[in-house]
Amino acid sequence: MKIDGIEVINLRYEIPKEKRPAYASALLWTDSLESLGREAAGYVDQGYRRVKMRLGKNEDYDVAAVRVVRQAVGPAVDVIVDASMRYSLEVARRMAAVLEENRVFWYEEPFEPEDIDNYVALRRHCKVPVAAGENEFGLQGFRELLRAGALDVVQPDACRAGGISECFRVGQLAQKHGARVATHTWSDALALTANMHVIAALPNGITVEVDRTSNPFIDDLLVEPHRMEDGCFRLPKAPGLGVDLNEAVIRRWTMPAGQRLPIGAYSDMSFGSVTESLSSPPWTCMPMSPRAWSARPPGWWLLPTIPTTTPSPPGSGPPDCCSDCFEAGRGPSPPWPRSPC
Repeated sequence: MKIDGIEVINLRYEIPKEKRPAYASALLWTDSLESLGREAAGYVDQGYRRVKMRLGKNEDYDVAAVRVVRQAVGPAVDVIVDASMRYSLEVARRMAAVLEENRVFWYEEPFEPEDIDNYVALRRHCKVPVAAGENEFGLQGFRELLRAGALDVVQPDACRAGGISECFRVGQLAQKHGARVATHTWSDALALTANMHVIAALPNGITVEVDRTSNPFIDDLLVEPHRMEDGCFRLPKAPGLGVDLNEAVIRRWTMPAGQRLPIGAYSDMSFGSVTESLSSPPWTCMPMSPRAWSARPPGWWLLPTIPTTTPSPPGSGPPDCCSDCFEAGRGPSPPWPRSPC
Protein backbone atom coordinates (compact mmCIF):
# COMPACT_ATOMS: atom_id res chain seq x y z
CA MET A 1 0.00 0.00 0.00
CA LYS A 2 2.84 2.41 0.77
CA ILE A 3 4.43 1.61 -2.60
CA ASP A 4 1.08 2.21 -4.31
CA GLY A 5 0.62 5.52 -2.48
CA ILE A 6 -2.56 4.39 -0.68
CA GLU A 7 -3.33 5.33 2.94
CA VAL A 8 -4.56 2.43 5.07
CA ILE A 9 -7.47 4.48 6.40
CA ASN A 10 -8.85 5.07 2.90
CA LEU A 11 -9.32 1.33 2.45
CA ARG A 12 -11.77 1.17 5.35
CA TYR A 13 -13.63 4.42 5.86
CA GLU A 14 -15.06 6.90 3.38
CA ILE A 15 -14.45 9.99 5.54
CA PRO A 16 -11.25 9.48 7.58
CA LYS A 17 -11.19 10.97 11.07
CA GLU A 18 -8.11 13.19 11.11
CA LYS A 19 -7.66 13.07 14.89
CA ARG A 20 -8.13 10.19 17.30
CA PRO A 21 -8.29 10.36 21.10
CA ALA A 22 -5.40 8.66 22.88
CA TYR A 23 -4.82 7.96 26.56
CA ALA A 24 -1.72 7.75 28.74
CA SER A 25 -1.28 4.21 30.01
CA ALA A 26 1.00 3.84 33.03
CA LEU A 27 0.39 4.59 36.74
CA LEU A 28 1.78 1.26 37.91
CA TRP A 29 1.71 0.00 41.50
CA THR A 30 3.74 2.16 43.84
CA ASP A 31 4.50 2.56 47.53
CA SER A 32 3.86 6.32 47.27
CA LEU A 33 0.35 7.47 46.45
CA GLU A 34 1.65 11.02 46.44
CA SER A 35 4.01 10.19 43.57
CA LEU A 36 1.15 8.39 41.79
CA GLY A 37 -0.90 11.58 41.91
CA ARG A 38 1.99 13.66 40.60
CA GLU A 39 2.53 11.21 37.75
CA ALA A 40 -1.14 11.36 36.78
CA ALA A 41 -1.15 15.16 36.83
CA GLY A 42 1.98 15.11 34.66
CA TYR A 43 0.15 13.30 31.85
CA VAL A 44 -2.56 15.94 31.92
CA ASP A 45 0.16 18.60 31.60
CA GLN A 46 1.43 16.71 28.52
CA GLY A 47 -1.97 17.12 26.87
CA TYR A 48 -3.65 13.80 27.68
CA ARG A 49 -7.33 13.90 28.61
CA ARG A 50 -7.52 10.26 29.70
CA VAL A 51 -5.18 8.24 31.92
CA LYS A 52 -5.10 4.55 32.82
CA MET A 53 -3.92 3.22 36.15
CA ARG A 54 -3.17 -0.29 37.41
CA LEU A 55 -5.11 -1.89 40.25
CA GLY A 56 -4.94 -5.37 41.76
CA LYS A 57 -2.26 -4.77 44.38
CA ASN A 58 -4.73 -5.13 47.25
CA GLU A 59 -8.18 -3.74 47.92
CA ASP A 60 -7.12 -1.01 50.37
CA TYR A 61 -4.43 0.25 47.99
CA ASP A 62 -6.76 0.10 45.00
CA VAL A 63 -9.46 2.18 46.69
CA ALA A 64 -6.98 4.80 47.88
CA ALA A 65 -5.14 4.92 44.54
CA VAL A 66 -8.32 5.53 42.53
CA ARG A 67 -9.27 8.42 44.79
CA VAL A 68 -5.79 9.94 44.62
CA VAL A 69 -5.64 9.80 40.82
CA ARG A 70 -9.16 11.21 40.45
CA GLN A 71 -8.23 14.10 42.74
CA ALA A 72 -4.94 14.70 40.89
CA VAL A 73 -6.37 14.88 37.36
CA GLY A 74 -9.54 16.77 38.20
CA PRO A 75 -13.13 16.27 37.05
CA ALA A 76 -12.56 16.98 33.34
CA VAL A 77 -10.11 14.10 32.73
CA ASP A 78 -11.21 10.48 32.28
CA VAL A 79 -9.71 7.86 34.60
CA ILE A 80 -9.47 4.27 33.33
CA VAL A 81 -8.58 1.35 35.60
CA ASP A 82 -6.95 -1.98 34.76
CA ALA A 83 -7.55 -4.53 37.51
CA SER A 84 -4.76 -6.80 36.21
CA MET A 85 -7.02 -9.91 36.18
CA ARG A 86 -6.56 -10.23 39.96
CA TYR A 87 -10.10 -9.87 41.38
CA SER A 88 -12.62 -12.36 42.64
CA LEU A 89 -16.23 -11.60 41.75
CA GLU A 90 -16.88 -10.44 45.31
CA VAL A 91 -13.99 -7.96 45.28
CA ALA A 92 -14.84 -6.86 41.75
CA ARG A 93 -18.38 -5.95 42.83
CA ARG A 94 -17.14 -3.98 45.83
CA MET A 95 -14.63 -2.13 43.68
CA ALA A 96 -17.33 -1.36 41.10
CA ALA A 97 -19.05 0.88 43.66
CA VAL A 98 -15.78 2.75 44.30
CA LEU A 99 -15.17 3.18 40.58
CA GLU A 100 -18.69 4.49 40.03
CA GLU A 101 -18.23 6.99 42.86
CA ASN A 102 -15.05 8.25 41.17
CA ARG A 103 -16.59 8.35 37.67
CA VAL A 104 -14.19 5.83 36.14
CA PHE A 105 -14.41 5.69 32.35
CA TRP A 106 -14.06 1.90 32.04
CA TYR A 107 -13.25 -1.09 34.24
CA GLU A 108 -10.67 -3.29 32.53
CA GLU A 109 -9.88 -6.98 33.02
CA PRO A 110 -11.00 -7.65 36.58
CA PHE A 111 -10.87 -11.38 35.71
CA GLU A 112 -8.82 -13.73 33.59
CA PRO A 113 -9.83 -13.74 29.89
CA GLU A 114 -11.45 -17.18 30.03
CA ASP A 115 -13.67 -16.29 33.01
CA ILE A 116 -16.61 -15.19 30.86
CA ASP A 117 -19.24 -16.09 33.48
CA ASN A 118 -17.79 -13.65 36.01
CA TYR A 119 -17.64 -10.88 33.40
CA VAL A 120 -21.33 -11.46 32.67
CA ALA A 121 -22.22 -11.55 36.39
CA LEU A 122 -20.29 -8.35 37.12
CA ARG A 123 -21.71 -6.44 34.16
CA ARG A 124 -25.29 -7.10 35.33
CA HIS A 125 -24.70 -4.96 38.43
CA CYS A 126 -21.89 -2.62 37.33
CA LYS A 127 -22.66 0.89 36.07
CA VAL A 128 -19.06 1.43 34.91
CA PRO A 129 -18.42 0.01 31.39
CA VAL A 130 -16.56 -3.32 31.54
CA ALA A 131 -13.65 -3.79 29.14
CA ALA A 132 -11.38 -6.65 28.03
CA GLY A 133 -9.94 -8.27 24.93
CA GLU A 134 -6.21 -7.62 24.80
CA ASN A 135 -5.68 -11.34 25.34
CA GLU A 136 -7.96 -12.44 22.50
CA PHE A 137 -6.27 -13.45 19.27
CA GLY A 138 -8.98 -13.54 16.60
CA LEU A 139 -12.58 -12.76 15.81
CA GLN A 140 -13.85 -15.99 17.34
CA GLY A 141 -12.69 -15.08 20.85
CA PHE A 142 -14.42 -11.72 20.71
CA ARG A 143 -17.55 -13.37 19.32
CA GLU A 144 -17.86 -15.49 22.44
CA LEU A 145 -17.42 -12.48 24.75
CA LEU A 146 -19.94 -10.38 22.86
CA ARG A 147 -22.45 -13.19 22.40
CA ALA A 148 -22.43 -13.74 26.17
CA GLY A 149 -22.98 -10.05 26.88
CA ALA A 150 -19.73 -9.90 28.85
CA LEU A 151 -18.34 -6.53 27.72
CA ASP A 152 -19.18 -2.93 26.98
CA VAL A 153 -15.75 -2.17 25.47
CA VAL A 154 -13.62 -4.59 23.42
CA GLN A 155 -9.85 -4.15 23.20
CA PRO A 156 -8.32 -5.87 20.17
CA ASP A 157 -4.71 -5.18 19.20
CA ALA A 158 -3.67 -5.13 15.55
CA CYS A 159 -0.35 -6.78 16.38
CA ARG A 160 -2.03 -9.61 18.32
CA ALA A 161 -5.55 -10.21 17.06
CA GLY A 162 -4.79 -10.84 13.40
CA GLY A 163 -3.92 -7.45 11.96
CA ILE A 164 -5.82 -4.35 10.95
CA SER A 165 -8.47 -6.19 8.89
CA GLU A 166 -9.27 -8.63 11.69
CA CYS A 167 -9.52 -5.82 14.24
CA PHE A 168 -11.83 -3.97 11.87
CA ARG A 169 -14.05 -7.07 11.72
CA VAL A 170 -13.99 -7.26 15.53
CA GLY A 171 -15.11 -3.64 15.64
CA GLN A 172 -17.97 -4.30 13.22
CA LEU A 173 -19.10 -7.27 15.32
CA ALA A 174 -18.89 -5.15 18.47
CA GLN A 175 -21.08 -2.50 16.87
CA LYS A 176 -23.77 -5.09 16.15
CA HIS A 177 -23.75 -5.94 19.87
CA GLY A 178 -23.82 -2.31 20.98
CA ALA A 179 -20.22 -2.38 22.21
CA ARG A 180 -17.44 0.13 21.62
CA VAL A 181 -13.79 -0.41 20.67
CA ALA A 182 -10.64 0.85 22.38
CA THR A 183 -7.53 -0.82 21.01
CA HIS A 184 -4.81 -2.22 23.25
CA THR A 185 -1.21 -1.24 22.44
CA TRP A 186 1.94 -2.09 24.35
CA SER A 187 4.53 -3.14 21.80
CA ASP A 188 5.85 -0.31 19.66
CA ALA A 189 4.93 2.82 17.75
CA LEU A 190 4.21 0.85 14.58
CA ALA A 191 1.55 -1.15 16.42
CA LEU A 192 0.26 2.09 17.92
CA THR A 193 -0.08 3.60 14.45
CA ALA A 194 -1.90 0.52 13.12
CA ASN A 195 -4.32 0.70 16.03
CA MET A 196 -4.87 4.40 15.37
CA HIS A 197 -6.02 3.47 11.86
CA VAL A 198 -8.37 0.83 13.30
CA ILE A 199 -10.01 3.32 15.66
CA ALA A 200 -10.23 6.00 12.97
CA ALA A 201 -12.01 3.54 10.65
CA LEU A 202 -14.69 2.50 13.16
CA PRO A 203 -17.73 4.59 14.05
CA ASN A 204 -17.72 2.89 17.47
CA GLY A 205 -13.97 3.43 18.00
CA ILE A 206 -13.22 5.37 21.19
CA THR A 207 -9.51 5.77 21.79
CA VAL A 208 -6.03 4.27 21.48
CA GLU A 209 -3.65 3.27 24.28
CA VAL A 210 -0.20 4.84 24.59
CA ASP A 211 2.44 3.18 26.77
CA ARG A 212 3.95 5.94 28.93
CA THR A 213 6.46 3.80 30.85
CA SER A 214 9.48 5.13 28.92
CA ASN A 215 9.45 2.41 26.27
CA PRO A 216 11.96 3.37 23.52
CA PHE A 217 9.97 1.39 20.96
CA ILE A 218 7.06 3.75 21.60
CA ASP A 219 8.98 6.97 22.19
CA ASP A 220 11.85 6.74 19.67
CA LEU A 221 10.96 4.27 16.92
CA LEU A 222 9.39 6.74 14.48
CA VAL A 223 11.27 9.41 12.56
CA GLU A 224 8.38 11.75 13.40
CA PRO A 225 6.79 10.60 16.68
CA HIS A 226 3.08 11.10 17.20
CA ARG A 227 2.36 14.35 19.01
CA MET A 228 -0.34 14.78 21.61
CA GLU A 229 -2.72 17.67 20.88
CA ASP A 230 -5.46 18.25 23.43
CA GLY A 231 -6.03 14.56 24.09
CA CYS A 232 -5.69 13.43 20.46
CA PHE A 233 -3.15 12.16 17.95
CA ARG A 234 -3.39 13.37 14.38
CA LEU A 235 -3.65 10.48 11.94
CA PRO A 236 -0.60 10.42 9.63
CA LYS A 237 -1.38 11.65 6.12
CA ALA A 238 0.99 9.58 4.00
CA PRO A 239 0.85 6.24 2.13
CA GLY A 240 0.56 3.01 4.11
CA LEU A 241 0.49 3.57 7.84
CA GLY A 242 1.94 7.02 7.18
CA VAL A 243 5.12 6.68 9.23
CA ASP A 244 8.83 6.01 8.73
CA LEU A 245 11.03 4.07 11.14
CA ASN A 246 14.13 5.43 12.84
CA GLU A 247 16.85 3.13 11.51
CA ALA A 248 19.28 4.08 14.29
CA VAL A 249 16.83 2.86 16.93
CA ILE A 250 16.28 -0.37 15.01
CA ARG A 251 20.03 -0.98 14.84
CA ARG A 252 20.39 -0.20 18.55
CA TRP A 253 17.91 -2.90 19.58
CA THR A 254 18.42 -5.53 16.84
CA MET A 255 19.67 -8.88 18.10
CA PRO A 256 22.57 -10.45 16.15
CA ALA A 257 21.48 -13.11 13.67
CA GLY A 258 21.26 -16.52 15.30
CA GLN A 259 21.31 -15.22 18.88
CA ARG A 260 18.83 -16.86 21.19
CA LEU A 261 16.03 -14.63 22.45
CA PRO A 262 17.14 -13.49 25.92
CA ILE A 263 14.94 -14.54 28.81
CA GLY A 264 12.79 -11.65 29.94
CA ALA A 265 9.59 -9.68 29.45
CA TYR A 266 8.52 -8.51 26.01
CA SER A 267 5.27 -6.61 25.36
CA ASP A 268 3.26 -8.11 28.24
CA MET A 269 4.78 -11.57 27.66
CA SER A 270 7.61 -13.42 29.39
CA PHE A 271 9.91 -15.88 27.66
CA GLY A 272 11.85 -18.55 29.52
CA SER A 273 11.09 -20.35 32.77
CA VAL A 274 11.61 -18.81 36.17
CA THR A 275 14.06 -21.59 37.05
CA GLU A 276 16.10 -20.98 33.92
CA SER A 277 16.18 -17.24 34.40
CA LEU A 278 17.34 -17.51 38.01
CA SER A 279 20.14 -19.93 37.22
CA SER A 280 23.12 -17.76 36.33
CA PRO A 281 24.29 -14.44 34.94
CA PRO A 282 24.32 -12.60 32.66
CA TRP A 283 20.80 -11.42 33.29
CA THR A 284 19.45 -9.81 30.15
CA CYS A 285 16.39 -7.65 29.77
CA MET A 286 14.48 -5.29 27.57
CA PRO A 287 14.64 -1.54 28.29
CA MET A 288 13.00 -0.73 31.59
CA SER A 289 12.31 2.66 33.08
CA PRO A 290 13.13 3.66 36.65
CA ARG A 291 9.38 4.15 37.15
CA ALA A 292 8.62 0.59 36.10
CA TRP A 293 11.33 -0.78 38.40
CA SER A 294 10.20 1.26 41.38
CA ALA A 295 6.60 0.14 40.82
CA ARG A 296 7.29 -3.61 40.87
CA PRO A 297 5.04 -5.37 43.41
CA PRO A 298 6.42 -7.11 46.51
CA GLY A 299 7.47 -10.65 45.65
CA TRP A 300 7.28 -9.83 41.96
CA TRP A 301 9.93 -12.39 41.00
CA LEU A 302 7.64 -15.14 42.34
CA LEU A 303 4.58 -14.19 40.27
CA PRO A 304 3.48 -16.66 37.55
CA THR A 305 3.80 -13.85 34.99
CA ILE A 306 6.86 -11.68 35.39
CA PRO A 307 5.45 -8.16 35.10
CA THR A 308 8.49 -6.14 34.13
CA THR A 309 11.82 -7.84 33.47
CA THR A 310 14.01 -10.90 33.95
CA PRO A 311 13.43 -12.15 37.51
CA SER A 312 16.21 -12.63 39.99
CA PRO A 313 15.99 -12.93 43.77
CA PRO A 314 17.23 -10.03 45.89
CA GLY A 315 20.99 -10.03 46.31
CA SER A 316 21.73 -12.49 43.50
CA GLY A 317 22.07 -10.29 40.44
CA PRO A 318 21.02 -7.09 38.76
CA PRO A 319 17.34 -7.55 37.93
CA ASP A 320 17.10 -4.82 35.30
CA CYS A 321 20.67 -4.59 34.07
CA CYS A 322 21.95 -6.05 30.82
CA SER A 323 25.08 -8.16 30.44
CA ASP A 324 27.07 -5.11 29.27
CA CYS A 325 26.94 -3.86 32.84
CA PHE A 326 28.94 -6.87 33.97
CA GLU A 327 31.55 -6.26 31.30
CA ALA A 328 31.74 -2.59 32.24
CA GLY A 329 32.37 -3.48 35.87
CA ARG A 330 29.01 -2.26 37.15
CA GLY A 331 27.98 -5.66 38.51
CA PRO A 332 27.50 -8.03 40.17
CA SER A 333 27.54 -6.00 43.39
CA PRO A 334 24.61 -3.85 44.49
CA PRO A 335 23.27 -1.27 44.22
CA TRP A 336 21.93 -2.29 40.86
CA PRO A 337 21.40 0.40 38.24
CA ARG A 338 17.75 1.38 37.81
CA SER A 339 17.83 1.74 34.03
CA PRO A 340 19.48 -0.13 31.16
CA CYS A 341 22.99 0.73 29.99
